[in-house]
Amino acid sequence: MAISFSRPDPSSPASVADATFGTARRGFDQQEVRDFLRMVGAELARLQERERFLERELRAAQASGPAIGGELDDETATRLLGQEAARVLQAAREGGASIRVRAEDGAAQLLREAGDDARRMREEAELEAGRKRADAVADAEAELAMAKQQGREMVEEARAYRERVLGELARRRDLARQQIEQLVHGRDRLLQAFERARLVAVDVVAELSPLGAPEEYVDLTPTTGPVPIMVPSRPIGEATSVDDIVVRTPEPEPEDIDDDDVTATDVDALFAKLRAVPTEPEPEIPEVEVEDTPFAARDAALTPLIVAAGRKLKRVLADEQNEVLDALRRKEPVGDIDALVSGADEQAARYADAITVELIAAVEAGAASVGAEREVDVGPDGPLAAVRGRLADDVVAPLRERLARGVRDGEQVNDTIAKQARGVYREWKTQRIDEHLDDLFRLAYCEGAFHGLEPGSAVVWVVDPAGPPSPDCEDNALAGAVTSGDAFPSGHLTPPMHPGCRCLLVPVDR
Repeated sequence: MAISFSRPDPSSPASVADATFGTARRGFDQQEVRDFLRMVGAELARLQERERFLERELRAAQASGPAIGGELDDETATRLLGQEAARVLQAAREGGASIRVRAEDGAAQLLREAGDDARRMREEAELEAGRKRADAVADAEAELAMAKQQGREMVEEARAYRERVLGELARRRDLARQQIEQLVHGRDRLLQAFERARLVAVDVVAELSPLGAPEEYVDLTPTTGPVPIMVPSRPIGEATSVDDIVVRTPEPEPEDIDDDDVTATDVDALFAKLRAVPTEPEPEIPEVEVEDTPFAARDAALTPLIVAAGRKLKRVLADEQNEVLDALRRKEPVGDIDALVSGADEQAARYADAITVELIAAVEAGAASVGAEREVDVGPDGPLAAVRGRLADDVVAPLRERLARGVRDGEQVNDTIAKQARGVYREWKTQRIDEHLDDLFRLAYCEGAFHGLEPGSAVVWVVDPAGPPSPDCEDNALAGAVTSGDAFPSGHLTPPMHPGCRCLLVPVDR
């Protein structure tokens, strides 16, 4: 392998002493040191071989020449071996000693650096493990907090739905109680009328006198047939008193009875049976049959659809909230709502698609309410187009505006934005969705009725007595019948015309 450093002269002591090596991350380049040591070793081997050769020559010279007494010193060796050989030998000795010292120093340095690196790597590993443990604990706590928050939101949603259902039941119970009171009042009035009739009948019976054989008789047996008709026994012009009035029953044929058997006691027994009817209302309010009206039919058709759509739409909101929170957990700061949710049109389409089945059912129920004989387009461009537009304007647009405001107020601090987003979605799931779904489904119902009518049909605007009518709704109702497709005084073609509007579009012939 080629050596990349400047090679010194191994035969020169100064070159060997001043030899330098390239430095690496942990000291001298080991490959260069090894190459240099091999080169010095080769030179030393050559010199040692040269030394042995000279020693052999010396011994041969001593054996052949005059004996040299005493110990061989440097001067003698220098004289015998020559100046050059002595210089090479000295340089080799000094170079070997210097290389050994530097090698020992390099090995010690390598050991120290290895120990330092090991300690540093161990400390870094401990720090990294501690950081990962802290991150894992923080993530676990965040997931636990999110689970608790979602549980609280679900409980709040269930409570809100329960309160809404209880409120609706209370409203219907009050309406049923009012109807029962009206029925009881009507029954009392009927009993009073029967009592007055009984008293009159008693007076009439008391004043009756036995008659001869009448020309016609009254059949007093219980019957469900036609009501007996009072006819005169003589022509109208000849009937001059109550004695001339008799009763005729078309069917069945009358039987012979004695007028003396019909007394005031019989009349008293009849009214006693009427008074025996219980006057207290039944305790079970739900068993009372609610009056069959177009508004009751609409509510009965839409209530299960609204409940099912509410569950679906809230599930979509929950999924969207999780996506927003996942985006906010990333390290990149969020400064725009587009980084959290999709575009407004895509978001509105996602909400509408989630409840399309229920909306189509509401449109079909509205068309059936007017006895539609032609097919109603339940596609996105038919009656559902108005419903989708109202969903985008009343639900999606306010939601996006609140989220955008939270992003602005958060000033690119994701934790603050996440807190704002949780509050917005909680409000929409527990309050706003329930407020707007009633209006959306009533709109779908009325759109289905409007598109189900034949062109040119006469329709009227009917205000729900139980709803909050507005002056414009009352003006539309007072306008009377208009041709389907023509605008009412408010400029609307069909209800509803404001949030909470419960009006209906009813054909004139219904």
